[in-house]
Amino acid sequence: PNSDESWTEEKLESREACSDRGYSGLLWIMQQREDNVLLVCHGGLLGYTMNHHSNVVLLDGRSVHSEKERCITKRFGNCELREFVITVWEPSAKDEQTNGLNGQPVITLEEVSMD
Repeated sequence: PNSDESWTEEKLESREACSDRGYSGLLWIMQQREDNVLLVCHGGLLGYTMNHHSNVVLLDGRSVHSEKERCITKRFGNCELREFVITVWEPSAKDEQTNGLNGQPVITLEEVSMD
C-alpha cells in the first residue's frame, strides 16, 4: 500500500502544507457534480485552510443574531456542524497584482444559517 509521506511520527506537516492540502481538497469537491456535500475532517485542517490560505476567502452570511456571536474564524468544536456556500473564481491579472494571488482559483466560503 501507498504511504503518506506528508508526516511521520517525528515530524508533522507544516501549516502551509496542511492549508494547501485542504485547498486542493476544496477544489476537488467543486469539480464534483453534487449540489450538496458533507465534508467530515479534522478541525485543524479546516482551520488552517479557512484562516491561513491566501486563496480562500471566508465570509459571514448568517442571518441569526445568536449565530453571529460566534466568530466565523473560531476553531471547530468536536462534532460541530457549519453550513457554507462555496464558490470558485479565477483571479484577473489585476487581482493577482493587487492581492498577491498566485494564479490559482480563489475559493469563497460563505457561512450561512443552517435551516
